[in-house]
Amino acid sequence: MRRRLASAVLLLGVLGVAAAQPLAERVELVLKDSVRPRHGLWGLHAVSLSRGEPVFAFQADSFFVPASTAKLFSTAAALIRLGPDYRFRTTVAASALPDSAGVIRGEVRLVGGGDPTLSGRQFPYRRDSQPGNPMEPLLELAEAVARKGVTRIQGDIIGDDTAYYWDPYPAGRAQEDSLWEYGAPVSALSFHDNRISIMVRPGRRVG
Repeated sequence: MRRRLASAVLLLGVLGVAAAQPLAERVELVLKDSVRPRHGLWGLHAVSLSRGEPVFAFQADSFFVPASTAKLFSTAAALIRLGPDYRFRTTVAASALPDSAGVIRGEVRLVGGGDPTLSGRQFPYRRDSQPGNPMEPLLELAEAVARKGVTRIQGDIIGDDTAYYWDPYPAGRAQEDSLWEYGAPVSALSFHDNRISIMVRPGRRVG
């Protein structure tokens, strides 16, 4: 009985020391046991939300490319300013009403409202999701126009992306990202992530 009591007291003492150990020391122990990247850098800067004071820093003054972690800030800002129920709107506007035959004589504009999902992407995203037809949203808009009695358009069809300030390659952007599909310029009218897919197949014979 005495052995059990002594063991319990010793265990409580160890737990008390671990609990009293400062957060910074515990994080340093985790970092020391972690595998460091061979060809990369990483750093941490943690701040107490209640006190506004830094609680831990590791290579906090080093320069890093924020990469996809920057999406956390833009997503949080959108939720705060727009709310979780906000919906982006892509509209169709015409310079003239259709005549009795359903013909619009003038330009028709596809006005972008910043919808980043104007594509065949399925939501909610799953790892095994298959991409859908990227033309589907535009076909739905065309069907909506036809339901309004429009049978023909005699004029230009213009993509309008003026809702956003045009700055396709802002300062500080990694230029090498332009080589990849996720590096396409952002605009108010982004169809299929502002990219095209090219399939290259060999011919049946040489030449």
